[in-house]
Amino acid sequence: MKRILISLLTLTIFSNTIFAQEHSSTATRTDKKLELTLNAAKQYAIEHNRNLQNATYAEKVAEAKRWQAIASMLPQLTLGANYNNFLGHEIDMTAMGAGKIKQNPNGTFTAQASLTLSGAQIVGAQLAKMSGELSKISTQKSNQDIASDVTQTYMSILMLEKTDTLLHGNLENIEKLYESTKEAVRVGVSEETDADQLKVQVASMQNTINQTERSINMLYNSLKIHLGADVDTEIKLTETIDDLLNADHAMSLLSQEFSLNKNYDYQLLKAQNELYKKQVTSAWWNYGPSVTAFYRYSKYKEFSDKVNPFSELSNVPHTVGISANWTIFTSGSNAAKVKEAKLNYAQNQNTLETTEDQLNIQNQQLRYNLNSAFENYKNQEENLAVTQRVLESTANKFHYGTASAIDLTTASNNMIAAQNNYVAAMTDLVNAQIELEKLLNITTSTSKE
Repeated sequence: MKRILISLLTLTIFSNTIFAQEHSSTATRTDKKLELTLNAAKQYAIEHNRNLQNATYAEKVAEAKRWQAIASMLPQLTLGANYNNFLGHEIDMTAMGAGKIKQNPNGTFTAQASLTLSGAQIVGAQLAKMSGELSKISTQKSNQDIASDVTQTYMSILMLEKTDTLLHGNLENIEKLYESTKEAVRVGVSEETDADQLKVQVASMQNTINQTERSINMLYNSLKIHLGADVDTEIKLTETIDDLLNADHAMSLLSQEFSLNKNYDYQLLKAQNELYKKQVTSAWWNYGPSVTAFYRYSKYKEFSDKVNPFSELSNVPHTVGISANWTIFTSGSNAAKVKEAKLNYAQNQNTLETTEDQLNIQNQQLRYNLNSAFENYKNQEENLAVTQRVLESTANKFHYGTASAIDLTTASNNMIAAQNNYVAAMTDLVNAQIELEKLLNITTSTSKE
């Protein structure tokens, strides 16, 4: 007998999620029960998922670096103070008619305001701003990814729960036939092998149900990780697969035009390409000068009743100055930096152009996948209805003795296979829809509203 194999696919979702989250923060949630619609689940994940929190932190770090770059071009104030004690040392000024002059303990307070500006600093601030914009796009992409992951996991749970319901219904019918067959064997109107075959069928179907329920439990654990919820949180999904599955909406995506500039992967590469381009300009500015302007105030003080007049004369309280520095020879270091920046830009430009081609091809392929998934879904939906009628008919015939236990077992196995194929078709349709929506940067929606 075929088993429900769709549940095995859920292991991949769960294991990949564990790998992506294994180094995340261990902060716990206090929520113990969550009742979620699909949209509520996506919103909750965006607010609590730890990877998204890290993406937000990265965005804030980029903003802080931008302000660091800007601050380097703003006035800087430096305060200083020093104290000197010459331990009674005297300077012999006899030749100048001043005799011996004692060096008194003294101190100096200084305050200096300075402003340094260079082309490299200006470009550096621009680079920091561009890095911040890159982080924002990355955060938006992370939001999109987690919303898609939540949708996929949410829908997978609902599909397996529907499968579980169908299997329980089939199990109940087979158990009734098994009990009636045992009674028929007892009164001698049916062979014992018929009851044995039905007993095996009951056990096999129960095993299939157990496998399905274990897969559902694993998917719930995966959903908790996506949501950023505590492991002990009880989750209840308030929508059904019939509420959310909308094949007509999925097919409407085929009429949506694909725009590269709306795709987050392309936006990231394009922003990164502009960043590399600006780095070439930054490397050229290493040849440029830097200009510093400053104002300095100095206050000199001797700690003695008898002040040394010569020391007072040497103190200048106010100083204003400007300087320019221009390194004209670096043994080829600056030239190498310019070359490196140009090569990085050329490399990323090639990557960007390659990605454009790949995304256009992916657009065609995903549309083909969605169309094929829709056709298969419709076929499997019809096949499930036919197989269900065949099973009901065979069960009635078996009840009246016109069909054998083998016929009933075959019909039951065909029913399980049809349910398996139907769930697989639903899964393919949902996944194809999610992937195309991500490519088109359309908010994932399967609602029939």
